[in-house]
Amino acid sequence: MQQYSSARSGEYFQIELYGNQEPHILKDDSDFNYFLNLLNKYLLDNETVDLLAYCLNGGSIHMLLYQFSDGEIDLLLKNICLDYDKYFFNKYGIKNVLDLGSRVITKTDTCLIMRASKNIHLLPEEWLDYPYSSIRSYLYDDTPDWLNKDHIVDLCGTTENYFNFISRTVAK
Repeated sequence: MQQYSSARSGEYFQIELYGNQEPHILKDDSDFNYFLNLLNKYLLDNETVDLLAYCLNGGSIHMLLYQFSDGEIDLLLKNICLDYDKYFFNKYGIKNVLDLGSRVITKTDTCLIMRASKNIHLLPEEWLDYPYSSIRSYLYDDTPDWLNKDHIVDLCGTTENYFNFISRTVAK
C-alpha cells in the first residue's frame, strides 16, 4: 500500500479519491450510504482528524480534512479505502477500486479553506439539496457527529454568512 501523503499536524488538506479503471466508484444509494457509514466508523471518535467538508459524486470523493497528529490522514484514508474496496469487491466483483485508484492530496492554507470548502460543496449541479454532501449540515440542523463545521463557521461568523459566501459565487 502506498503512502498517501506526508501530512503534518496542524494542517488542512483537500482529498480527492478516484477509482481504479472504474468510472463510477459509487453506483447507487447503498454505495453512497456505505461510504457515509465508513466516515462515521472512522471519524466519530477520532480525535486526530476533523472532517470539515465532503461531497460524494459517482466518480469521485472529495473531502476537506484537518489533521491534529502527524500521519493520521494517511491512516484514515488507508482504512477507508481498504474497507470500501472489500465492500465494492463483494458487491461488484471489482478489486482495489480505491486502493489502486488515484488520489490527489493538496495542502490547503488556512486562508484558503473557505474557498476549498465552497468548491467541494458546489461540485453537484443541484448543490443546495444534494444528499451526499456536507452542505446540508451547514445550512440545516442535521449535522452528523463525525463532521466538524467549527473551523469554517468560525471563519465566517455564522452558517448564514457561509451560505451567503457560497451563494454570491453561484449568483455570478
